[in-house]
Amino acid sequence: KRGEDRELRMYFDDPDGGPGEEYMRLRVDAGSLYKRPDGSLFQVGDSVLITVRVVDPEQIYFEFEPSGLRFNPSVPAELKIEYAETEGDLDDDGDVDNDDDAIEQVIDLWRQEQAGQDFVKLGAIKIEDLDEIEADILGFTRYAIAY
Repeated sequence: KRGEDRELRMYFDDPDGGPGEEYMRLRVDAGSLYKRPDGSLFQVGDSVLITVRVVDPEQIYFEFEPSGLRFNPSVPAELKIEYAETEGDLDDDGDVDNDDDAIEQVIDLWRQEQAGQDFVKLGAIKIEDLDEIEADILGFTRYAIAY
């Protein structure tokens, strides 16, 4: 809702089926909503239903809707994605080794505007000690952590 801070969090399931470690967080500040997909501007009090779908949890790949929603470049939305559940095995080959260390040096957040199009590297802040990637985003589309 324009004029109010909002936050969405997704969690991995813990072994008992409850919320476990945080997987993804999206923060939309009071001034972040800017344009609807049709290009019309948001006014204070206007709202939009935001949905997030995990396209593939094994690939850390999300789809945000409504596609085409735009955020204020001065107050972008903030996206944080955790990759701690990989337990360091970033290439998913069953062990943690130098290959995984090399991957962690280059992983980043990537954006795909439409299904089937190429992904474009965004450039994000990677906090290796926390196994997370953070980025300011200006719109909704598909996002993935990749290398």
